Amino acid sequence: RMDQPTLNTSEPSPLSSEEGRMVPLPYLSAEEADPLSADPFVLVARNAIEFCRWLAIESTALQWIQVENLLDEPEAWATAARKGNDVAIDVIVSDPASQYAAIYRLVDVRNVRPVRVTIPVVEGFLKSLRLAISVHLPVRLLPGQPGPEAIGELEEALEYYLHDPMVEVPVEFFHSMLALARGGSGPELWVATEQDPDVFALPDWTLPKDVGFVDQHIARLVEAGAECATCSWKVVCRGYFKVPDPEYSCAGIIPLFDRIGRAGAEMKKDLAAYGSTNKAATEGSIDENS
Repeated sequence: RMDQPTLNTSEPSPLSSEEGRMVPLPYLSAEEADPLSADPFVLVARNAIEFCRWLAIESTALQWIQVENLLDEPEAWATAARKGNDVAIDVIVSDPASQYAAIYRLVDVRNVRPVRVTIPVVEGFLKSLRLAISVHLPVRLLPGQPGPEAIGELEEALEYYLHDPMVEVPVEFFHSMLALARGGSGPELWVATEQDPDVFALPDWTLPKDVGFVDQHIARLVEAGAECATCSWKVVCRGYFKVPDPEYSCAGIIPLFDRIGRAGAEMKKDLAAYGSTNKAATEGSIDENS
């Protein structure tokens, strides 16, 4: 969740309960949000005035601020870099191919509060991803339904994440999927990208907000004979890439997931080998000292 120091996603806990079910975390505009609320919420800031005002407000209900269309406002980031409250911010990079240089404005902000960068997977997004990682900012990728060029960059981004020694921050959704692939625990794709409407009541969510939407969505796809029916990643993905177009082909996505799976298996094997070696060395040391 965004309340973690790295702004990395994890499996959320219920915020409150209605008839025993989880109530989605609401995303509220500055006009809708009440700093005295007892119920958790995310503030969506779309102009510098409301963003800076909420940076000075103490609110136990405010989970984080989602900042939209403000990367080109240097005065806003100068304000955010001054110590006020310590609320976390999630910065949406609306045009990652052209706005990447503006990510530098977040470096000073990172020194006083948790910051994450959210980047849509569109052609040219890799520039923003590399720059965010280079200045140690956690990243959330929103893959959507990427075209061929964006899939090529997504493959390059994954190899960069897996192998470049400069990568020291989590990149979602890679981070959670890799944890699952190596046998650990972590959220499935809808939650890792923070787009499950049962968990996050997003302000721009255009699909039905019915309880259990994701369950119903994947069930419909399987029943219709979509490629999800036989996909080995069905349990993790649950039809994520079939929204909004259910006919979208995952031909470019499945190899990416398979690469994550192989990397996770390799890590699991290496960790097991390290554990065995370390255990043998420890037992040998005990024998020598007996």
